[in-house]
Amino acid sequence: MSTPSYSPSESPFLQQVRRTLRLKHMSRPTEKSYLYYILDYIYFHKKRHPQDMGSE
Repeated sequence: MSTPSYSPSESPFLQQVRRTLRLKHMSRPTEKSYLYYILDYIYFHKKRHPQDMGSE
């Protein structure tokens, strides 16, 4: 399982996810895991915006 080369600190969306997880007092390993899977999902869908995917 390779880590995507995209840095969470570059994305306003991922920064918001990180802030939300910290406000909920999630552990750092949980935060890291969530961010990894979110990035994996983003890359799987070729960085397309959700509005551009699927039917309305």
